[in-house]
Amino acid sequence: MRIGFDAVALVGSGGNSRYSKNLLQAIKEIDRANQYILFGYAHDWVRGREVSPAYLSPLGLPIPELLIKKAQTVLARIQTKRQGIDLWHFTNPLNVIPGIRPYVVTIHDLAPLHNPLWVKEHTVRFFERRIKDIILGAARVIAVSEYTKQDIVSRFAISPEKIIVTPEAADNHFYPDADRAFVKETYQLDNFILYAGQIQERKNVSGLIAAYHELDEALRRQYPLVIVGGAPSEAFLERLKKQVGTLGLNEQVKFLGRVPDDTLRKLYSSAKLFIYPSFFEGFGLPPLESIACGTPAIVSQGTSLVEVVGD
Repeated sequence: MRIGFDAVALVGSGGNSRYSKNLLQAIKEIDRANQYILFGYAHDWVRGREVSPAYLSPLGLPIPELLIKKAQTVLARIQTKRQGIDLWHFTNPLNVIPGIRPYVVTIHDLAPLHNPLWVKEHTVRFFERRIKDIILGAARVIAVSEYTKQDIVSRFAISPEKIIVTPEAADNHFYPDADRAFVKETYQLDNFILYAGQIQERKNVSGLIAAYHELDEALRRQYPLVIVGGAPSEAFLERLKKQVGTLGLNEQVKFLGRVPDDTLRKLYSSAKLFIYPSFFEGFGLPPLESIACGTPAIVSQGTSLVEVVGD
């Protein structure tokens, strides 16, 4: 078969991008029978990236959204015929192109339906309008955890047999690498507690800071809390920093921002423990990455996390 692969996330960062990149790499290694054609934004194709154009962006121009979507559907249909595509794989429901059949779609989670405050407003609107039709219209649905599968089944009239669970895995890039000299020289850290992931409401970072404040002061001085990751909302990050200041933790809580994967591996490996108290996860890769680096992970109960980390 010739399979159209939604490559939109390949140029990004975060969990969905890591999923798409690793999935595509693994497919190349194990699937010798099928061909995969990568589809991305037309402007990426113009810039010479190795994608075929199927997605359109207004690029800041005053073009109505409905016109963009209709033109995108026409372009995708032309590409389907021109490239001889037998099946599309959309790695995120947000990237499903209306009118394209047949397709499989990966559902990472239904977070927007659980709490609209956890995601951007346009994502909430999209899920409210389209997610049911996307799931019912798919030839198969890929869920990244049993939790996500059961969440889909309980919300929509869909047969469990239509949903295939393919759990994610920590990248091979993560392995024990406790370079304490590097960590001390770069960040002035010896023993520390680590959080890594998106810094957003859903991850309960504020709750983590509050819980850390409850520790005995001698323990806090011995084990600073290190928070690694990007913050989609600068205002939310500032609220967290204000919380740290109000609690008198400026000397004990360190925000490192985003770091390269090589550095992240060294931080995982050198931490005393990793903590991930997220309210909601469709899967949750960071605890698995920490465990792969030899550092125990504390996670919140519920959703997919207990399933992911096991015992």
